[in-house]
Parts: sequence; structure tokens; C-alpha cells
Amino acid sequence: MPKLLGWGANTLSRSENGNRPDKHQDKSIRLALQPLNQVTRRDYSPVNLYGLSLREVGDYSDASSLRFEAGNTTALVGPDDPIVLTRYSKHVEHDSELAVVIGKTCAHLGDDDDPFAYVLGYTCLNDVSARDLQKSDVQFARAKGFDSFCPVGPHIETQLEPRDVLVEARVNGQLRQSGRTSLMIYPVAYLIRWISRMMTLLPGDVIATGTPAGVGPIAAGDQVDVSVSGIGVLHNPVHPPAN
Repeated sequence: MPKLLGWGANTLSRSENGNRPDKHQDKSIRLALQPLNQVTRRDYSPVNLYGLSLREVGDYSDASSLRFEAGNTTALVGPDDPIVLTRYSKHVEHDSELAVVIGKTCAHLGDDDDPFAYVLGYTCLNDVSARDLQKSDVQFARAKGFDSFCPVGPHIETQLEPRDVLVEARVNGQLRQSGRTSLMIYPVAYLIRWISRMMTLLPGDVIATGTPAGVGPIAAGDQVDVSVSGIGVLHNPVHPPAN
């Protein structure tokens, strides 16, 4: 489930030589883990699934229609932060995704424009979803908007070629999801162009690009690992509801 997010000021970015820069080195990177509600302008979520996952999360028979859903940016947490379950859902699932981090302002990109010229880099994202609420509400804002339901990290990789990378999820070491971005219904380049025609993309905005087949439940005590080849692994424990 791709979504568009504005991220905070603290950076997990990695320079070309593989070292993490000082957090003040590039102020154009607004990556999460700072007070997000002070810097975020929007959080939108167009439906974009890998072909085999369509039947798992809903009957989207018209895959040619890309649709937006609103979300909540307080869902953002970082690597090793807990995913805190909600008492309002009995069925929470993981969604492993490649996330695109925008590096330059762009708007109204044409078919001949290079969308990758506006990309800073890429990271891992877990688009945690309360699947029972997603089905009962019809739209996804509440199901994906609970605090801590959008872990991102472990860093921004600036040298990745995103057209055919492996995206996987493991729960307690067991492989749950495994798919390549080449199987996306809407590839990364298409998503950037399409979103830019509706709203200006700003440095630090993030597009989560969709999930492969194999989404499944998570429970308190689980360890969820989302990996993208060429980037690394995003680790997050699962905690019970806070109250």
C-alpha cells in the first residue's frame, strides 16, 4: 500500500561512501523520529499492490484504478522501535514495502521527465495494517493510522536501482513475504509522476510503494523484520496495546 509522507528533521541518511552523515549535514532531509506533527504536510495512500497480493487484502478487481487514502503521520517510528498494537483491532498484519524518499521539489512531471532525478534515496517500510478495520471501514485511514503502525529505516540508501529489488518480511525469523519490485502493478517511476500531477512533492516526502504477497498476522511478542535488497533490514518488536 503506497503512501506519501512528510518526514521529520533527524536524518538516517547514508552518504555515498556508506557512512552516515551528521544529522545536521543535510537539512533538506526531513526524516522521521523528530516531532513529526510539526513538519508533516500530508499523508496519502494510493492503492498499489504486487499482482499476487490483490486477493489477500481485498477484491480490487480493477487494478488499473490507482486511488488515494489518507493516513496519520504519528504512525511513523524508526528501527528497533516497537509496533504497539491497538485494542480496537483483533487482526493486525505486516506489509513489507520499498519506500522512496524525495530529494528535490517536483510537480507536474510529464511522461518524458525523469522522476528519479527528484529522488534522494530509498529505505524499508512496514505499512502495518489493522485488516479487520480496513475491511469494515472500506477505506484505510484508520486501519493504517494508529501510532507506531509505520516503521521506517534503517537508513536512506542513495545508490539503489529500484526497478527490480527483493522485498521481504520475516516474523520471528520465518519468511512471510518475498517479491520483487519488478512485479509491481505500478512501478516506482509511475508513482512519482502520478502523485506529482496532484500535489507538489517536497524534499523529505516519502512514497511507500506497495507490498508483495504473503501479508499475515502479527502478535505481541513477535519480532518483525522487513528487508530490501541493497538497503538492509528494518527490525521492530511487537508490543501489546498500551491501554
